[in-house]
Amino acid sequence: MKELVEIEDLCGFFILDNASNNNTEHINKNFVNLFTKIFEYKKYETSKGNIDESEILKLLKTRGMLNIATCKNDETTKKLIENINNNIFAKPEKDGKIKYLGLSKGINFEENLFKSEVGKYLDKFENVNKDYTLAILSGLTMPFKRIKSINEKITAEKETIINLSKVTETKLESISFLDEIEQTAKKVQENMTADEILANLF
Repeated sequence: MKELVEIEDLCGFFILDNASNNNTEHINKNFVNLFTKIFEYKKYETSKGNIDESEILKLLKTRGMLNIATCKNDETTKKLIENINNNIFAKPEKDGKIKYLGLSKGINFEENLFKSEVGKYLDKFENVNKDYTLAILSGLTMPFKRIKSINEKITAEKETIINLSKVTETKLESISFLDEIEQTAKKVQENMTADEILANLF
């Protein structure tokens, strides 16, 4: 992630969260479906608002993480926000920072609710969509909290592996001790005296 941040002239990028679904094929298909919807903007050109090619490019080329979410037109802004926070992408940082918002909407968009729950943006590109509502969040902060949680999980699993290795070593030492007992038992069978047996053990 450090190397990614340091890339000069970095454009927008998506970070898929494999923990969002046990089926990675489902995640990939979902991503393709969402990404394809971005380029359906020409289907919804009306006198009430348009999103043009230059605005789509601005959304995709702006440095930072991207997030795409949809909801049905009979749902609400609250549902759209839920889908932004719980989808196939890494969860957005709760810092309220969005560079641009692309909104192809069919819902009654509650802008004040969106700004208070998700974040404020420099500019918004929107049109009217009779089929569904699509939100494209551009220029988001890196998901450092999610990365930190992954590192913590890896560290915990590493410690578990180390502890299991120690248990194995202890068992091996126990087996080695049992070998000594077995050898001693053989010596008993050879009619060694008790003093001789103790001398061999200690």
